[in-house]
Amino acid sequence: MENNYLELKQKIEAMQSDLERARIAEVPKIVASIKKQIEEYKIAPDELYPGLRSQLAASRSGRSKRDRPAKYRSPTGETWSGGPGRKPMWVREIEAKGEDLDVASRTIIWSLVKQVRVGLVPIFHGLHRRTALER
Repeated sequence: MENNYLELKQKIEAMQSDLERARIAEVPKIVASIKKQIEEYKIAPDELYPGLRSQLAASRSGRSKRDRPAKYRSPTGETWSGGPGRKPMWVREIEAKGEDLDVASRTIIWSLVKQVRVGLVPIFHGLHRRTALER
C-alpha cells in the first residue's frame, strides 16, 4: 500500500514531535555529564571557546557609558545623578535624617549661590580671566 503525501507529512510531524520530546528529556542528563567532566578535568571557559574572552572585551569596550547630568549636590560639592547603583554616603545620610533629597539638594545649592554672591566661596576661580592669547 502506497502512502500519499499528506500521510507521510503527518508521520514526519509526529516523529519530529517525538524527537523533540526525547531531546528535552535527555538534555538534563547530557548537561550534568558535561558539567561533571568540566569539573573533573578543570576545563576553563576559554579552553572550551577560544577567543570568547576577547570577543566579550571587544563588545564591552565598544559600548559608550552614558554620562548622566548631576541631579543632586552635596554640601561639599559632590554630585550624584540619581541613577542606578549604590547611593553615595552623603545621600544615605540625608535620607537617614528623614529629609527629602530634592529639598536638601536645592537648599545646599542656594546656600552655595548665596556664599558665592557674598564672596565666601570662589566658584570657577580663574575661569573669568582671559588668557594672554585672548587679550
